[in-house]
Amino acid sequence: MLLSSDKYAAAVISVQIIGFVNLFSCLSTFIGLCVLTPLDLENKLAMANMAGVPISLVANFALDGTWGATGAASAVLIAEFVIFTVQVHASWRILRNALQLSEILKTLMINVVALLAGFAAASLPLSAIPLLIVGFFIYGATWFIVGLIVREDSAIWVANTALSLLGRQRILI
Repeated sequence: MLLSSDKYAAAVISVQIIGFVNLFSCLSTFIGLCVLTPLDLENKLAMANMAGVPISLVANFALDGTWGATGAASAVLIAEFVIFTVQVHASWRILRNALQLSEILKTLMINVVALLAGFAAASLPLSAIPLLIVGFFIYGATWFIVGLIVREDSAIWVANTALSLLGRQRILI
C-alpha cells in the first residue's frame, strides 16, 4: 500500500504468497543449474519439474474457484515447494557436505536483525520514496555491520572489496 491506493488491498495476500513462490523458484533454479546439471543429473531436474506440473494443475482446480487469486497463488506455491523439495532430495548427498549449520545460522541471524531494523525504519515520518531509500539503507548498513561482527563471509568480502578499491589493508578471514 506504500505506492498504490486502497483499491489494491485485496491483492496484498496474493502478492505476499507470490513472494514465497519467487523464493522457492529461485532456490530451485539455483539447485537445478548449479548442483544437479553440473553433476549430469538433468533427469532428476526434469523429474522434479514434472512432479510440479500435476500438483499445480490439481491445486489450481481445487483452490482457484474457492479462493480466487489467493488460491491460484497458493497452488503455485505448493507446486514450487514440491519442485524444490524433490530437487533437494535429489541433491542432498552433495548439499549435506557443502552446508554448514553454523554458517546458515549466522546468515539467518544477520538477515533477521537487518529486517527488524528495516521494519523499525518504516515507522519514520517520511513519504513513500524517501522511506524506501532510508529503509534500504538501514537494512543494508545493519546487514553489513552485523555481518562484520559475526565474521560472515559475504560481509567480509564486501568490506575487503571496498578496502582494496581504497588501497587499504584487507580484513583477514
